[in-house]
Amino acid sequence: MSSKTTKRGGPGPGQQQQGRGRGGRGRRSPTRSSTRTPSEKFKGNEEKLAGHIFDCSDYRQADTFVNTHKRIADYVGAEYQEGGDIRSSIIHEARIQIPIPTNPTVVDPKAPTPDEIVARMIFKGELDTFVKRKSYLNQNIQMAYALVIGQCADLLQSKLKQQTQWAAISQDQDVIRLLNLIKTITFRFEDQKFLPLALYQAKSSLYSLRQASMNNHDYLQRFQTLVDVAMSYHGQLHDQAIIDIVTERLHPGTQYSALSTNQQETVQSASSDLYLATMFIHQSDRRRYGKLHDG
Repeated sequence: MSSKTTKRGGPGPGQQQQGRGRGGRGRRSPTRSSTRTPSEKFKGNEEKLAGHIFDCSDYRQADTFVNTHKRIADYVGAEYQEGGDIRSSIIHEARIQIPIPTNPTVVDPKAPTPDEIVARMIFKGELDTFVKRKSYLNQNIQMAYALVIGQCADLLQSKLKQQTQWAAISQDQDVIRLLNLIKTITFRFEDQKFLPLALYQAKSSLYSLRQASMNNHDYLQRFQTLVDVAMSYHGQLHDQAIIDIVTERLHPGTQYSALSTNQQETVQSASSDLYLATMFIHQSDRRRYGKLHDG
């Protein structure tokens, strides 16, 4: 009997090693988790707008719309030729009307005065600028349409295509109408599972906002964004007590119900301004604006 023994657990002469190689016993098959690439969160198609998207999947969708809407307006204003007009159109949610130059009056076309000649030259330049701006605006509206579609999540794109206006918007490639339709969907709280919760969360975000270390511009932008979202359902945050205070200030001794329609609209507008201004000051940085907090 040979004094050499095979090591315990090792292969004998002429045997293949088990546990390694294809088909070997004890081989650990790779699991799905070790080979799957985690799905990345949708960030949009434009790298310079990464993370600024339009979505309709949670209660923050209206807030997301407002932020992305402003970011896209700034982007096209900076990146597109004659971008000021498309930026203004997106911000105001309507195609701007470029004013047509006024043809100067010439008393005697056969013998114009020096001033009339200059006026004609200026008019020609203004007319060329008008044609150029209008052409670029039409072009930029279609370019921005493709940009906005590329920033829409799949679920939102699916909902867009279900709307009756979609066919016309898609055919015209009108970014203004597209953004208006996106806003309608993302601000439509009824589509969410529990409307009271969605409304509460929108208002809670506004009331819990504090300026802290934000500069005044950023604080104002954030405040306005949250106000837009919170007011998107019924359009009013102030209550009857504020209305009564403003009514007494503007129309002493008169009940709100006795006011004319125009007077009531004025009171409602003033009530909203008073309430929002009070909130804005109260939630500002107390270290910097403590005196305003104290009245």
